[in-house]
Parts: sequence; structure tokens; C-alpha cells
Amino acid sequence: MLLCAVSLPLWANSKNESDLCDYPGKKFVKYIPQKIIPRGAVSPNRKVASKEDLMLILSRQYSQECDDLGRPELDLIYRLSRELGGKVVSPVDYPPSIQGFQNYLDDSMVSFHFSAEEVTLAHHTADAVSCGYSNYLLPPQCRWPSGMIQAVIAGKMREIIEDSISIRNWWRPKCYNRAVGGARRSDHMEARGFDLDFTTAEKRVQAQLYLCQLYKQKPFNLQVGIGCKTLHVGVGSPKRFPQFPKDGSRYWTYGSLSGCVIKRLPEDNCWRIYKGKKFIFDSKRKGHGAL
Repeated sequence: MLLCAVSLPLWANSKNESDLCDYPGKKFVKYIPQKIIPRGAVSPNRKVASKEDLMLILSRQYSQECDDLGRPELDLIYRLSRELGGKVVSPVDYPPSIQGFQNYLDDSMVSFHFSAEEVTLAHHTADAVSCGYSNYLLPPQCRWPSGMIQAVIAGKMREIIEDSISIRNWWRPKCYNRAVGGARRSDHMEARGFDLDFTTAEKRVQAQLYLCQLYKQKPFNLQVGIGCKTLHVGVGSPKRFPQFPKDGSRYWTYGSLSGCVIKRLPEDNCWRIYKGKKFIFDSKRKGHGAL
């Protein structure tokens, strides 16, 4: 897949005309990726880190960057990794680099879903550069376990829909989030969400049904944003809003959904509303479908 950037950012290492992408009215420079080497899980025997040890390590080494990281979120990451696949290893055992993150994903047994490049590539390179970053946005290592479990869920979607899914956003540091018009309290600033783009609305509703079925099996702290060909998928947000349930689970819709040819599949009845408050399916609550 060819990725292009509007300007000549830090990573653009070719100025040849043959390396330019075609786009109406503009010239773009072809994206030339860094050489990241997937290790193919060369450490398959790396042990799962205990929750107690991992919580202690992360709280000590990242007391400022991840002061909102709590035990409930870590419990959920461990639970989902047991149920869906993946291995929770300690991120501090790896260098804080894209290669280090690739090695972390390899040892977490999830790199066959998404590579480090896919997860961290900035969607708006010029804004990333203006904020002091290059073309990759890599969060503090204390956020890596959250990215790992989000990649597992997104990878399951890829398997189900049998089609490509592109990651548009993961971590958006404060400056970058502001530059791209992100919500003031966006979970992306703590790397707690993937924005996923699908090739068609039909593929999106298939992935959306998977989220519904997964949630129904055993409800958990899930955040979902629904657009025509896009889904925001987040896990474990500690943020609470009065218009949503107290357990942190919530969903919302984007403007693109209003004119979309399909909003959901018939068996997908998870996106509910009652007295103006939206919630994900709960058999004990009154409400009706909102999509």
C-alpha cells in the first residue's frame, strides 16, 4: 500500500520524480519506511509478566506519564489476552524505539496482526513534525500493553472480515491531538484507542458485529466510535462521563454514519439508548436501538 505525505518531512529520503505519488493538483513524496525487522517471536519462551510485578514496575518508572494507569485496566488487559490471544510481557525489557516496540509485539505473540509501523505511523505527518516528532508516534512504554490488546482485537476483526484494516490513529500526544482537531479529553492522548478504517461500510458492520458479540459474552470496559467506514475501538478507559454508564463502556457515532448505506447488521443490537443516554447492550436495562 502506497502512503504519501504532503511535504518533505524528516523521513522523506528521496526527491526523484519517479518517487512522487499522483494526487489531484498536488505532488506528494512517497513514504519510504524505516527498516524494522520482525523477529518472528524469537523469544517464544519469554514468560508472562505477573500483574503485581508489572504494576509495580510501571508505577515506579512511569509515575508521571501513566499516573492514570490502574489495576482495573491491567486486570482487563490480562483477561482479554487470556481469552483472545496475546501474551502480556513487560515493556520495560525493550528499548523505547520502533524496533523495540516491534520486538515487544513479536514476544507478545500479536505481530502477525499488526506491525509496529502500522500501529505508530502518524496519519498527519506535517503536524507530527511540527510537534517535534518524526513520522512515528510511539507512546511511553507503560502504554504498550494497552496497544497490544487493542491490536489483538483489531486483528480478530481482520480475520473475520477477511479484508484489510488500516490504523489511522493510536497514540496522539497532546500537541498532535490539538493540531489534528482531536477531542479535548480524547483517550488517544493516553494511547487507549485505535481508529480503524475499512475498505467498505459492509466490512465495517461485520467488524462492528464482532465487537457486539464479544461484549455480550462478558461485558467489559469498551469504547466504540462508529462511522460509515471507520471504527474507534478502545479498552479500559478510566474516564467517566455523566451521559454514559459508570463502568466506562460507551459508544458514539460520527457524522459520516448518518448518510451511510448500512449502519448495522440485523443481529447487531448492541448500540442502545434510553432517555437520551447511550449504552452498549445490557439485558437488564430498558432502551431501544440507536442505529
